Amino acid sequence: MVWLVLFFIVAPLVELYVFIQVSNSIGFLNAVGLAVLSAVFGVWLVKRVGLGLLRRGREQLLGTEPPEAAVVDGFLLVLAGVLFVLPGFVSDVVALLLVIPPTRVVVRRLVLSGFARRRRMVIVSYDRPPAAGPPACGPIVDASASEDRPAGHPPIELPPAGPTP
Repeated sequence: MVWLVLFFIVAPLVELYVFIQVSNSIGFLNAVGLAVLSAVFGVWLVKRVGLGLLRRGREQLLGTEPPEAAVVDGFLLVLAGVLFVLPGFVSDVVALLLVIPPTRVVVRRLVLSGFARRRRMVIVSYDRPPAAGPPACGPIVDASASEDRPAGHPPIELPPAGPTP
C-alpha cells in the first residue's frame, strides 16, 4: 500500500516540482526538449544494453549456469525503459541508474534476496543424470492417452521419438 502511494502520488509531485525548477532555470521549451531528448536517448540505451543482455542470457541458457541474473536484469531493463519514457527528470535518473551495470548488480542482489526470503527457491542442475529408481516423493500415477478428433478427419501422424538432428 505504501508503494502505491509513493508511486501514484508522491512521485508525480516530485517530478512536477523538479520539472518546474529545471524550466525556471533553462526555460520551458528547453526543459521540454531536454525531457524528449532524454527519453529518446534512454530508449536507445536500453535497446543497446538489452541486446547484449539477451546474448548473455542465451549463453547462460546454453551453458550450465542458471539464467536468473539475466532474467532479473531483463526485468530491470524493462523497468528502466518504462521510466525513460515517462516524462520527468527524476524518473530518467532512476532509469539511468538501472541501466548502469554496477548499480543494476546491486538492485539485482536486492531483488534476488527479497525473492529468496519470501519463497523457497529450487535449483535444478542439468549436469548429473537423474537417480535410478522410482521417485521418492509420492505415488506413481499410471496414465493413458486418448485422441478426440472430429468425424472424418484422419489421425495426425507424429514423427518417431528420438533425438532430433
